Amino acid sequence: MKTGIWVLVSVQGRLIFLFHVFLEKRAGFFRKATKTRTSAIKTRLSIVSRGTPLISDGIDDIFSAMSQLELDYEFKDLSLLETALTHSSYANEFSCPSNERLEFLGDALLGCVVSVLLYEKYPSYTEGDLSKIRSRIVSGANFAKYAGMLGLGERIRLGKGEEGTGGRARESNNANAFEALIGALYLDAGYEKTFEVVSRLFRDTIEKDDFPPDSKTQLQEVSRRVFGETPEYRVLSEEGPPHERTFTVEVRIPSDLTGTGRGGSKRRSEQRAARDVLRKLGY
Repeated sequence: MKTGIWVLVSVQGRLIFLFHVFLEKRAGFFRKATKTRTSAIKTRLSIVSRGTPLISDGIDDIFSAMSQLELDYEFKDLSLLETALTHSSYANEFSCPSNERLEFLGDALLGCVVSVLLYEKYPSYTEGDLSKIRSRIVSGANFAKYAGMLGLGERIRLGKGEEGTGGRARESNNANAFEALIGALYLDAGYEKTFEVVSRLFRDTIEKDDFPPDSKTQLQEVSRRVFGETPEYRVLSEEGPPHERTFTVEVRIPSDLTGTGRGGSKRRSEQRAARDVLRKLGY
């Protein structure tokens, strides 16, 4: 992509501008800041692990899985990979960075790349058609599937409580680790490599229409099966200017269990709220 070229993507009525040079400069800033901390972080992680295997112990397994999926890439900055696989429960216990910020970054990148792939595959589809398909691909269930293919679940660092309640097999933890891995990949290798890797991962799935139901659909099925009723969604707040709104949505199921989600559209926020409830239900 040449300097100065803007990529314009229309998503659910919003105009999202992706300025590639700006992203690369931001990535360079994060890489520089991360490198200055790498030695100190690795030393601290070695001290606080207290017998918990570090990511580096299984690094070859992860790289081998990536190679088998034809995603030949080895991280230059292993601290990014370690952070990507560090659950907040572990981070709270041992005072180290969690993967939540990388998860946020990876989620946005996955949504962007999948949108481009769908735009190319379905030239006659409307925005609504594309959004429905994307919500099934950019979903916790689908991300957890790829986390399993890469063996991420075995390498996630969990706190004792989360480990004891089956957190290693929990779909949301695996999905979040996959998102964080993509965020880490972007900071380590840049946008072009990230686009290449995500495209390889998702292209077959998109070509074969082989993807699980989205989080809203999954929660509706669970709620109907267990409680005999459907979930209820409501918008808690809308923030920001008209062209850049942020919605906070709450979903409630008959057991009075609630979940919340934030995003740039009501649909996106509802998906995240549904995913939050599914996580609480152990899915």
